[in-house]
Order: sequence, then structure tokens, then C-alpha cells
Amino acid sequence: MLMARHILCILLLGILNPCNLLLTGQSIQVSPELNMRNDFAYFIIPWSKTCGLIRDKSYRITLQTLKEDLSWTVEKDLELKGKRWKILDAFPHAQGLGVAYLSRLEDRTAFVYSLFDAYGNPVEDWIPDLGMEPDLQAEVNLISSEDKSWMSAGLRDKDGNRSVLIFNRFERDTFLCKPSRQLFNFEDYYAGYASLSNKGELFLAGTERAKSRKKQQTSVKIQGISDLGVRTIDHTTVLDGEDVYEIDIAVDNVSGRLIMAGLYKEAGAYAPAGYIFENVSASSGPQLIPFDKELLKSWGFKGKDALQNQFTMSLRNLQFKEDGSLVVFFENSKELMRRPYFNNSLDPSGLGGMRWIDYYYDDILVLSVDRNGQKQWENILRKKQFSQDDQGQFSSFFIMKNSTFLRILFNDEIKNESTVSEYILLPDGRNYRKSILNTGSAGLNLRIQDAIQTGSASLWVPSESNGKMVLVRMDI
Repeated sequence: MLMARHILCILLLGILNPCNLLLTGQSIQVSPELNMRNDFAYFIIPWSKTCGLIRDKSYRITLQTLKEDLSWTVEKDLELKGKRWKILDAFPHAQGLGVAYLSRLEDRTAFVYSLFDAYGNPVEDWIPDLGMEPDLQAEVNLISSEDKSWMSAGLRDKDGNRSVLIFNRFERDTFLCKPSRQLFNFEDYYAGYASLSNKGELFLAGTERAKSRKKQQTSVKIQGISDLGVRTIDHTTVLDGEDVYEIDIAVDNVSGRLIMAGLYKEAGAYAPAGYIFENVSASSGPQLIPFDKELLKSWGFKGKDALQNQFTMSLRNLQFKEDGSLVVFFENSKELMRRPYFNNSLDPSGLGGMRWIDYYYDDILVLSVDRNGQKQWENILRKKQFSQDDQGQFSSFFIMKNSTFLRILFNDEIKNESTVSEYILLPDGRNYRKSILNTGSAGLNLRIQDAIQTGSASLWVPSESNGKMVLVRMDI
């Protein structure tokens, strides 16, 4: 087994706040490599000072633990129920772990939640009677509450009928599983947005566009149910002359509010015109906040058609601050497909020529609004990320949360594998950028967006290269 690498960096942070920040120690610990070339997927299970790694090899599921001395235990097979498993997710559970999956039992396909201790020994299996049989081949939409106690899965049977499952991982005596049409009524709406509260309340949102001779009208329908399936919200927002560019919904678990936020655009336009915000719980109606024109100019969007030709924003994250205000993160990202310059007759697929896919993940646009939807500030966090044919898995960013500020981590130069940088984002919008780690000298290729935060200043990040993977513990 390869010796674990240990990198210790000391970074001067006094520039961030000269009044109370002087010198901070940074510790980067890297596990030995694991050959993952034949693995279908993996799941990281964070514990206090160590972590577990569930490896899905399709025909067998194994657990390895990274010990405190940074050595891996021998793989141990996890005894899942049935066969032909489809793992949906895995979580720390008490001192061990829990695995949610679909499995083919003797006479049916079932949803199973299995508990194991930290050594991979079976503890308990929960196989609820759903009143329906999930299709093992169908896509499953699984979401968790912010505190990871509640889970909800959208299941589909072989006839295409949809059902909704809601349950608490720690209190499984009662659960809900009913056909979607009995719980929600979206008719022609596409319910593409979902949020699950720490109380087990499930909210769905969908959009519908109706055109008339004079104007275009867009409706956003939002419905919510309790963990018992009782309807709690049935709300529709109508936009006349405007359209939603991209939205999402989120629950403020402190106040219990349901918020819709995103971008809106003028009818028929390609690019957005500004932000949309609504406190759905208060039925206060949507608020449209136009972009700051001076900010757009400083960003390089000059001229009437600049946004139409260049703006490709995606909504990435909604974060509530302790005072109930909301911070919304957008990222300027796009994918471009092109042919290589050489003779495309070399393409053996017969699909019309070889293709390269270029991935661009650039600047982050951040908006902060107060509890009433009034804009507090908006800012641009500049970065440039470019890669080819890697599905963008080393791009984008990760948000580390604590009670004082947010840390926005990202790979600074993916092509050259050179550095990891971060923005320190303060509650008033001020931000400071600094470099954290030279990944070129460390031989790391970090999947930052798949990081898992384990403390106010610590996280685990997977690093992959040439079919091999290491786990990196960062205390920053």
C-alpha cells in the first residue's frame, strides 16, 4: 500500500480582516491511491476523523475505511438484501452508515434502507410495503432534507405510474408512499423543482407557458404536502409579459418559509433581465429585480445585444443566512461541441464524425436579498475554468458554510492542474480571493463540486486521475 502523503501549508490570512485574523495553519492530508477503474460508482461516508468509502462494483458492493493513520482497510462486502441493486444514496447513521437502494428480491423489486456498523457488519434492514413495485431500470429522483434526516424518492412502476415516498431515516415506524396524482395536481405543468424540509414536508414546483395573440403568460405552480400527505401549500404565480429563465425553491428551516428565487426574462428574449424572488409561504407575490446595468458593464456586457449573445447563467445554490436573508449563486457555464481538425473518417462509431466537448465554467454571480425580497447587494466572483471531454467534473465550485462567512472553493486552472483557490464571502458582500493549494506539485486532480463538509473549516474531497482515486482531507 502506498504511503500516505501529508502536505502542511501555512497561509497568511491577515489581509482578510486585519483586526482579528493573523496567521492560520492549513493541513492537507492525502490518502493512498485506490484503483477505481472497474467501479461503477462510489459514495463517501464522513465520520469524525475518518471516512468510509462504499464502492459499487455492480455485481458486489464493498466498504473500505480510511483509518486515522491514513491507511485503507481491506475491502469488505456489504450484505445488501436481494440482488441487482441500484444504490440511490448512502449516509452516516449513528456510528455506522445507512444505504438506500432498490433491489430485486425473490418475487418483487423493493425499496430497502439497510444499516451497517462502521466495520460493514449488518445491523438492520428496513423494507417498507410501498403498495407498488418500483421499476429497477427507471430513473429515481432522491432528495434529502438539509439535516439529512428525511428522504423523499420519486418512484415509477413498469407501467410508468409515479409514486412519492417520504420517510425519516431515524424514525421509520411511519412513512408515506402514495401515487403522485393523489398528492399533487400539476396537470400540464412540468414539476422539475423539489425541496424537502427538516419536518418532512415535500414541495414541488412546475412551470407552464401559455401564448395568446397579444402576450405571453407564464405560470409557476407550487404545491406542498406534510409527511402525512396533507396538502399544505397550493400556490400559483402568474407572470404577464415576462418569463422565468431559471428558478428553484428552498425551505428556510429556521423560519419555516418556502422561497422561490431565480432569474426572469422578458417574453421572447433569450437572456435574463434580472432576478425573481417570492416568499411563497406569505403569498406576497413575485418581486422582479432588474440587473444593475453598471455591474453588467463592469462585467464586460456592453451594448444592447451583449446579454443575448453571451449570457449563459445557471442557478447553482440557495443559501439562507442566520438573519433570514437569502444568498443566490449563479454560474456562467456552457458546453460547446466541435469536430477535431483531423480527418473525421477516423471515427469508428459511424455517428457522423468524432466530437470534442469543451466545458466552460466561468464567473459566479451572487445576489443577496433580505427577508422581504429587497436587494441587499449583488457581486461577481471572477474565475475561468476550461476543460475538454471530462463532463466538467473538475469544474464549478463548492460552498463551505460557517456562522461568520462563506468560503467558495474552486479549481483555479483545470487545464494545467495548478491551484485551488477560494473566495471568502462576507455577509455584506465584500469578498477576498486567495490561493489555497498548488495541486500540480501535489499530483491532485480535485473534484471540488463533490466535496463533503465535515466541520466549520474541514472537508473531504475526492481526487481522480487515470482511473485511480485518493481522498483529500482539507482543514482550512
